[in-house]
Amino acid sequence: MFTVSPNSAFARRVYALVRAIPPGRVATYGDIATMAGHRGAARAVGNVMRGCDDKSVPCHRVIGAGGAVGGYGGWPGLKRQLLAAEGIVVRGLRIKDFAAIRWTGVRPRPRTRGLRPLRACCSSDQVRAWPDCFRCSRRCARDSRTERA
Repeated sequence: MFTVSPNSAFARRVYALVRAIPPGRVATYGDIATMAGHRGAARAVGNVMRGCDDKSVPCHRVIGAGGAVGGYGGWPGLKRQLLAAEGIVVRGLRIKDFAAIRWTGVRPRPRTRGLRPLRACCSSDQVRAWPDCFRCSRRCARDSRTERA
C-alpha cells in the first residue's frame, strides 16, 4: 500500500483545504486533489486522509466521486452520522442533492514568488509579474522584469 507522508507539502495542502470546507458542505477526493495542484491525484488524497489522526481536520466532509459516501476507515455509519449532524441528507450510500452542497473552493493564484514586477517590454507602461511580454506573448529581449529578487 502506498502512503503519503503526513509531513509532506502535498499532505499539508490537503489538510489545509479540508479544514477550509465549511460545515454542511462536502468536496470529493478529486476536488481536493485539483485544488492542491495535483489533478488526478484523488487516490493520494485518500491515502492522506487515511493517515490523518488530527481532530481539527473534518475528514468526513471528503467524499467519493458522484456523492458516494465512502468507507471512512471502516466506519461508514459514523461518517453518515457526522454528515447528518451537519444537515447533509444521505440516502443509502449517496448524498442527496450532491451538486447543491458540493464545495469546490477557490483555486489559489499561480505562484510568482521570486519575481519582481517591473515594467513590461515593448515600451509598454503596464506592470506585470509574469516572465512573458504583454504584447508579443514571449520573452522579449528588452524585458528585464524577470530579475530574481
